[in-house]
Amino acid sequence: MTLHQPRYRIDRSIYTSASFDEQYEKKERSYPTWEKLRNQFRCSGPRVKALLFRLFPIITWLPKYKVKESLLVDVLSGVSAGTIQVPQGMAFALLANLPPVNGLYSSFFPLITYFFMGSAHQMVPGTFAVLSIIVGIVCMDLVPPATLNITTAPLRNLQRRLPLIMPVWGFPQHWRVSQLLFSLGLMQFGFVAIYLSESFIRGFMTAAGLQILISVLKYIFGIHVPPYSGPLAAVKTLINLCSNLHKTNVASLIFALVSSVALIIVKELNLKFKHKIPFPIPIEIIIVIVATAISGPLNMPHKYHMDNVGPIPLGFPAPVLPEVKYWGYMIGTAFSLAIVGYVINLAMGRTLAARHGYDVDPNQEMLALGCSNFFGSFFKIHVICCALSVTLAVDGAGGKSQSVLGALIAVNLKNTLKQLSDPYYLWKKNKLDCCVWMVSFLSAFFLSLPYGVAVGVIFSMMVVVFQTQFRNGSAVGQVLGTDLYKNPKVYSQVQDLNGIKIVTYCSPIYFANAEIFRQKVINKVRERKVPDEDYGQDRTGPWKNVDREQEVLQEGKGNEEQCQTQIFEKLKAAVSMQELKTDFDPTIDSNNNMETSSSNFSYVNFNSNSVVDLDSIPSFTEPAAKPPAPPFHTLILDLAGVCFVDLMGIKTLTQMTSCYQKVGIKLYLANVQAQVFEELDAGGVFKDGSLDKKHLFLSVHDAVLWALEETSDTLEQETLDKENSGENNQEMEELNIHDLEEEMFGSMFDKRATHKLVCYISSWSSQGMAQFKVDHVDPFLCTHLVVTFTDINGSYELEPHDHQLYHSFNRLKLRNPKLKTLLATGGQHFNGTLFSQMISIKAHRTAFIHSVLKVVRTFGFDGLDLVQKYPYVFPRGLKDEAKFTSLARELRLAFDRESSRSGKRRLVLSTTLSPWEQMAGSDFHKYVDFISLMSYDLHGPWQGVTGHSSPLYSGGTSQNDLYLNINQMVKYWLYRKIPARKLLLGFAVYSRTFELQGREHGMGAPAKEGGPGKYTKTTGFMALFEVCQFIESGATVKWSKNQQVPYAYKGKQWLGFENQHSLRKKDIQNEIIQTLADMVLGKVRKKYESADSAGFFLKSDGTRDRCNVENLSVIIRFVRNSMPEEHLIGLLNLQQLDAEYITSEILLHLCVAGYSADSILSQCYDGVRGGVQALLQKKLDRYVPYIHCYNHQLHLVVLHAKQSEPCAKRFFNLSSSLYNFFHHHHVLNKHDAPCLKRLLEIRWTSHYEVTRCTVDNQEQILSILS
Repeated sequence: MTLHQPRYRIDRSIYTSASFDEQYEKKERSYPTWEKLRNQFRCSGPRVKALLFRLFPIITWLPKYKVKESLLVDVLSGVSAGTIQVPQGMAFALLANLPPVNGLYSSFFPLITYFFMGSAHQMVPGTFAVLSIIVGIVCMDLVPPATLNITTAPLRNLQRRLPLIMPVWGFPQHWRVSQLLFSLGLMQFGFVAIYLSESFIRGFMTAAGLQILISVLKYIFGIHVPPYSGPLAAVKTLINLCSNLHKTNVASLIFALVSSVALIIVKELNLKFKHKIPFPIPIEIIIVIVATAISGPLNMPHKYHMDNVGPIPLGFPAPVLPEVKYWGYMIGTAFSLAIVGYVINLAMGRTLAARHGYDVDPNQEMLALGCSNFFGSFFKIHVICCALSVTLAVDGAGGKSQSVLGALIAVNLKNTLKQLSDPYYLWKKNKLDCCVWMVSFLSAFFLSLPYGVAVGVIFSMMVVVFQTQFRNGSAVGQVLGTDLYKNPKVYSQVQDLNGIKIVTYCSPIYFANAEIFRQKVINKVRERKVPDEDYGQDRTGPWKNVDREQEVLQEGKGNEEQCQTQIFEKLKAAVSMQELKTDFDPTIDSNNNMETSSSNFSYVNFNSNSVVDLDSIPSFTEPAAKPPAPPFHTLILDLAGVCFVDLMGIKTLTQMTSCYQKVGIKLYLANVQAQVFEELDAGGVFKDGSLDKKHLFLSVHDAVLWALEETSDTLEQETLDKENSGENNQEMEELNIHDLEEEMFGSMFDKRATHKLVCYISSWSSQGMAQFKVDHVDPFLCTHLVVTFTDINGSYELEPHDHQLYHSFNRLKLRNPKLKTLLATGGQHFNGTLFSQMISIKAHRTAFIHSVLKVVRTFGFDGLDLVQKYPYVFPRGLKDEAKFTSLARELRLAFDRESSRSGKRRLVLSTTLSPWEQMAGSDFHKYVDFISLMSYDLHGPWQGVTGHSSPLYSGGTSQNDLYLNINQMVKYWLYRKIPARKLLLGFAVYSRTFELQGREHGMGAPAKEGGPGKYTKTTGFMALFEVCQFIESGATVKWSKNQQVPYAYKGKQWLGFENQHSLRKKDIQNEIIQTLADMVLGKVRKKYESADSAGFFLKSDGTRDRCNVENLSVIIRFVRNSMPEEHLIGLLNLQQLDAEYITSEILLHLCVAGYSADSILSQCYDGVRGGVQALLQKKLDRYVPYIHCYNHQLHLVVLHAKQSEPCAKRFFNLSSSLYNFFHHHHVLNKHDAPCLKRLLEIRWTSHYEVTRCTVDNQEQILSILS
């Protein structure tokens, strides 16, 4: 079951960026540099207050602290944190090769400063494993080798001396880190975090965790390993450790294993029962206490040669100043420590903020971390960052005995080491992120952690550059029936627009990728051909001898013509390579002018990768041909994904615009972001004319509609120019038609006509006495020939039945190559049940479509015509309309794909429909090239009265006559939103005959089915030549003024027919008038679209034309450029005068003309039946005010003045009395009456006329009255 999806409908004007800015009054924004600087350094009370609140966030959150709700929870959390911080600080001090007590100091003093300045509420600064090991490594690099004396000192003694040597270098290092963090925080350097992706951080942390694990293995196994630093330090440590495994201290190993088991068990229990216990069991501090209680009284360090951390001094140390003489050696390493510590701190701060619903300021975090390190540096701490957040992430660490501390560290690295599986998942999700992880991990592990930071950051930035440089982009097409545009390689129901190429690009356009962008656009718009798909491999049965017939179709073409065709086929759709190569050429001036010889031009072929030189083309007897036009006229660049352009990008766009313009292609930009527009404007491209603001559009669909409109106007102008210059004039060939037919139809069949003329030939026309064979057809008579009908079989496939007919039919194209031939299926007697079954199931439709492609291509047809004469006869009734639309859409997609793959001209898809409304509700028209309306057989003998087959207007003899006429039929289809350019008016070249039943012989006379023709032998039917013979035999010909069609009768025989005059009425005259009207109405429509506001004022008035026929004029009024404008948009010939009919006709005409009835703001009528304004409001279901016209408003002013001024009132009352007196009193028999006018309240001009006549005849009036 398909769920109902909401829909939206939008009816608006096409907007360029310039027109949109003008209509909606874009505000001018200017921010001079000096004003920005002034605002930054402006000092005021609110700014000082805001600065204090930003530097000390405690001022913001402490007054809002909820004591009752949060105090107890925070106390318990603090106790838990303290139990972890104590052993964690001592353990991580070992990683830094510092005394354990310094780890305790690092866990306490930074808290004091961070409490006031930190913006992450749950964050607790302290020691962190990664920073600790980096401190140990960099300090090892700084300590002179002579101080360590690694070659002579025993490893055990060296291990004991390190905590005494390292503080001399570690504490100044920490002081330097705090200075850098504080300075960078003041300079708002927090943006550096954007270059460190999550993949980089996870890879770096994994490498650091692996190094930590290797570093603590010596404590677990009780092996003394010399310290290493620099590249491959971890590898050297591991090798040395493995080579000394035979020296393992068993007591230390057992101690570590027992501690590890206890840690793992309790931590898993904490995790499992965390919702049932108030706080986690502090297993770390418990293990420290138990280890201390066991190792001390049993004297285990001395008995088993186990290392311990030694005594822990009581109290706090006195603050001291660090040594400054080593600062010069520490700048590089201090910067690495500062950046790593800040990134880790910010990452966890953001995690906590997202979890608890507040924001973290990156710059404030850098200041807080710098101040915390700065304050703690006076108390011998080492570099710190977040502790609690990392502890919550990796689940803590701690211990006191060195083997116990090593075990705690190793166990708590579990989650970090699990990240070794990240590449497996990252490779599936994003390969570049996987590469970032691998580079970060490998460089940090093998090259050391400081080098890993530098390499990881550089590689991450290279990935960003790579992603912006090599974005592929895509050529997109229109999703059928929508305003959406997608990649046809991804979606199946996407079609390319004829003559329009659309390329979308998702990357900034700047110096690093400008040339790549240009090349990709050229590649995307190049059309590539693929080998033909063979639809006719089965050459047995009905397909035999087809190959020979295809060869026959190619006969008669000379070698010279073939050679010329092949060469110019290669040149098809080309653009000048010389023009495309001018990009970024310093020898070309700003206007892109150059002087080149036309003989040296070469052309890029959009259909292949080859380049053809014009010099290689052989000469012909014909005049030299100009370079061929490209296969598209408009290129649209969708810049929705372009966030900025620099000067190089701007130059690329302008060069592309210039180059494409020189070869006849317009370049439009769509979805241009506001920042990009400002950068283009700042680059001066609009002022110097390099880019036109009118070529920038709000959306791709706006650009497409504009391109189609511009192309339509261009084609119309070219056609008019050709007709005026006589380029299309040719000698008219003699037609093989009866002289009377020539007299009747005249120039209707002139082959020079530019309109589409589709002719149908039935497959049974060659049967019987009146044989009409394909050889009798003049191939220059029509633009399209359709042969009817081909059936479908039980497998829902087209079944060709008359191969000879098809071959003969398509051989007509040898005589007229411009002729298009179509194969029709369907018809009046078509098996409706079978058709409904075919269109109802997708698999059946697919089988039908494949057979269509096979049959049409095999026999050389140019398309398919679906003839659905009477849709209501199908058993499914109205349900078939949606399925018919699906069939049309799938046929169109199949035709487009087949053409794209084979490189052949796309097949034509058309349909023939009756005037019945069953199919009008669907949107099938979007997928067909044209629709042939069956505007005939509207009347026939089945009605029991005479009637013309295709009357132009209603005859008024019955209610059906109001609708069964061409005028109403076309209006109905236009009202159904069918584009007028797709509708073809049908006319029959046969007549329906009647036998009169009385003396009447006009339209609507009683009659029954007439006799057959002499040759066709079909009752109620005569072919055109039989009609001619009937008229020549002495029949009386009459003309129906109401219906504008002729008819003839002789004796009891009656028939309606078409002649030159009736067809001119329907076609040529209306076409010329409509063309001119469309040009005028198009200009009016464009004016309305640029109106100051949406909506218009509707006015209708009775108007008589030159023939004194009453019509209804439809007028709209709107405001444009602050001035009111009034335009006539229609003149309606009304068949009825009741309010219901008039209202419907007005609304119908507005819809056809492209004006929404919902945009009517007010209404006004004159000379129209009452009730129209009320009916209009009823149909629109809203209030539409009635406003009098200008003349009547003036009349109301005069009436008001007359009633308000006593003198005027008395004057007009007297004038009215005088008129009545002189026109009705007996005094008129004695004296000549003066010429006075009657006062009419509804005509404002009558007041003027009454006044003038009274004044002019004043003396005569006084003389008579005296």
